[in-house]
Amino acid sequence: MTYSFGISEEMLAKAAPEIQKATMRQWFFENYEDPVENTPYESAEGGYIYIWGGPYDASEELQAEFSSIVPYEVIEELAEELSSESWEWTGIPEYEAPDGYYVDAIQSNVDSEKTAKDGLAKIQSLLTIKILSEHELHMFRLLYVNVITCLEAYLFDTFLNKVMSDEDKKRRFIETSPEEFANKKLKVSEIYKRFENLDEELRKYLFSVLWHDLGRVKRLYESVFQIKFPDISTLAKAVRNRHDIVHRNGKTKEGNEVIVNKENVEDLIGEVEAFIDGVEEQINPF
Repeated sequence: MTYSFGISEEMLAKAAPEIQKATMRQWFFENYEDPVENTPYESAEGGYIYIWGGPYDASEELQAEFSSIVPYEVIEELAEELSSESWEWTGIPEYEAPDGYYVDAIQSNVDSEKTAKDGLAKIQSLLTIKILSEHELHMFRLLYVNVITCLEAYLFDTFLNKVMSDEDKKRRFIETSPEEFANKKLKVSEIYKRFENLDEELRKYLFSVLWHDLGRVKRLYESVFQIKFPDISTLAKAVRNRHDIVHRNGKTKEGNEVIVNKENVEDLIGEVEAFIDGVEEQINPF
């Protein structure tokens, strides 16, 4: 068995824990995804309908694949990180190239800052609607999650458009993304075919990124745009809240309820707007 980056089982067994975790993480995301991405959800049926298989537990799947190669504690360290992203996982649907209309819609969004802020303004206006008090928590949770969605869309649209339209940034992205491109071996006989399909390969990779994984997105933005990413500590907490709202129906792993009120949504809107301004000032300085 050979894993990503051309690493054999023997090489992986001897590698440093950081390399082992990076290799296992890449393998995991090649085979499993957060069900929120593509899995149908039906509240009447009790949640997700796992048409791609699952639900899978990260620890069980990693142990089944790597227990004879990687130490137990290294596997469990990664499993805990993955479980903080999603409590349960599903299989990866067979990949098809992103729908042309979808790609065109994103690449035609040349002003992702305006699109994001227009979305945030609409969420702000929805906060003025008077509803029954017993419905407020549910509405505020929905709006809270939608604020994070605006952030994700901004990060994705901005990155995709700027990288795919600029050969220097495209090259920098390929050369500084070791998990997918920089460490991948290539036969000389494959050069032309790989080059011909490069844009499609880049799009496929970018569509697979979880754009609310702010740690990973931070590395992408800083390496490609050579900027200092704004502080994400507050937004990272909001993403964890979003995860509990979306995946656990508003409960933490400990079973505590995630309480969201109007002020929480307004504060998050302000955080996201300030974050977007911090990015824009660096990638569009003039």
